[in-house]
Amino acid sequence: ALKVRMHPTLGSYVEGLTCKVVHSMEGIIKLVHKGNDRRSMATKMNHVSSRSHVIFTLNFTQVTMQARRLSNLQTRSVSSKIHLVDLAGSERVKISRAEGLQQDEAKK
Repeated sequence: ALKVRMHPTLGSYVEGLTCKVVHSMEGIIKLVHKGNDRRSMATKMNHVSSRSHVIFTLNFTQVTMQARRLSNLQTRSVSSKIHLVDLAGSERVKISRAEGLQQDEAKK
C-alpha cells in the first residue's frame, strides 16, 4: 500500500510515486488513460468497476522572461498545484457477485 506523507515545505505527497513531465493536453490525457487502465476490473454491477483510490496531481509552472537590457534577462515563475481525487466506491457483494480478492476488498 502507498503511504501519504507531509513534507514541511512542499506539502502532501504519496511516497513512491513517479513524476511525469508533459507539455500538452494530449500528454495529460495519455497519462490519465494509462492510470485508469491499471485500476479497473469488471464486476457484475459495473464492467469498469474500480476497487482502488486515485490521486492525480497536476503541477503547473508558468515562466515569463523579461529583458530590461540585453545583458540583464530576468525570469519569473508562478506555480500551482491541483489534486484530483477519486475514492473507490462501494458495491454490494451480493449484487456485484464479487469473489476472492474483490470480495475481501469490498468488506473493508
